[in-house]
Amino acid sequence: MIMNTDTTILEARHHKPRRSGLPHRASHDYHVLMACTEGSGTFRVGTDVRWQSGDLLLIPAGAIHENCGSTSNAAMLGISFQSGRQRWADPAMLPLRMIEQGAMGIAPLASDRQQNFATLFESLRRELGDSDPLSRSAASHILELILLETARAFQGDARTYSQDGPVFFALQFVREHCLEGIRPSDVADALGLHPAYLTTEVHKRTGAPLGQWILRFRMEEAKKRLRTSDSIEEIAEALRFGDSTHFIRQFKSFAGQTPTAWRRNPKDQQQRFPMGNARQVQHKH
Repeated sequence: MIMNTDTTILEARHHKPRRSGLPHRASHDYHVLMACTEGSGTFRVGTDVRWQSGDLLLIPAGAIHENCGSTSNAAMLGISFQSGRQRWADPAMLPLRMIEQGAMGIAPLASDRQQNFATLFESLRRELGDSDPLSRSAASHILELILLETARAFQGDARTYSQDGPVFFALQFVREHCLEGIRPSDVADALGLHPAYLTTEVHKRTGAPLGQWILRFRMEEAKKRLRTSDSIEEIAEALRFGDSTHFIRQFKSFAGQTPTAWRRNPKDQQQRFPMGNARQVQHKH
């Protein structure tokens, strides 16, 4: 594992998806980037995504995903990493932002870029296996180049990079207004959509209810404030939880521990909250 202040690289390895049989369904607290080098198959990430050799698959932290079809001679290059919100505005993070807001997580890697991607991947694997102190810096820079290759691939694919769906605008609105005590119905009203329709679309595309996204963005803000000297009571009030008991209960549903315990553990502070374990948001006034 290589870690700097912004990004933690957990793993880079060759692997094959599980073949037909019991489906593999999971949700992780890290991002997964896969380059398909051979074969084909189907993943479900909110919706079914058919991949083939030459495609890049990008699964954000917290997204529920499932290998839902048989594979044929499948082989992939896989990278697992975590990235702090302070990097979210970087150009290399643009595909992750788009996928989080509803875009499909697949894009074709241009044939003239595939060898470059494979070379970078092998270099990353070597640096991760090296105990030389300089390997930390080298691995971080290589990952940056890999993410830029990924951004180039996603940016060149208009279908994957679409921003015109209701899910994109709904999650954009939630991100901007999550600290204002909004409900799913408020999001639907702002977009001029029926609440049931919007809720269904968000759940179908992202694997999580709209109310859960509202709570998730509030929890991400809570993490930022827990790194400051603000008291639990001050954070609960700023995030519109009504009282600290309600805030503690909701935070624990995401993090598996209280805000105080999370604040004392620097290792936990590197992780983003997974969506699959969180409960629906509960409002308290």
